[in-house]
Amino acid sequence: MNNIELEKEIIYKSLLEISSEAFRLKKDYEHTINLLDIKEQKKSLNKIKWFENKLSDALEKCELRIVNFEGEVYSTGIPATPINIEDFESSDELYVKQTIEPTIIDKNAVIVQSGSIILEKVLK
Repeated sequence: MNNIELEKEIIYKSLLEISSEAFRLKKDYEHTINLLDIKEQKKSLNKIKWFENKLSDALEKCELRIVNFEGEVYSTGIPATPINIEDFESSDELYVKQTIEPTIIDKNAVIVQSGSIILEKVLK
């Protein structure tokens, strides 16, 4: 691998890492917004949305996309590792309660980075 290819690989991996960290930061920030008054909540939500769009645009230029499975019914085909799967029976119907680390895919839906998720039992 020559220097240019090595530099591209470093930049690519850095983008993936920054994307994952930005996703986590966004999630943490969303939880703190509820502590603000309504006017500040709206401002903060707009800032989050702006940042999310900027991140999405940057990833799109590299033919990448963040996939969030929150709220979806869990199946073994979801390309994310459930960190609490051992808490459930195989017969339990589960859904993705929270994404800890996002899954990142390329333009062909090939998994570039597998995420991690927390599952919850579906209440009937």
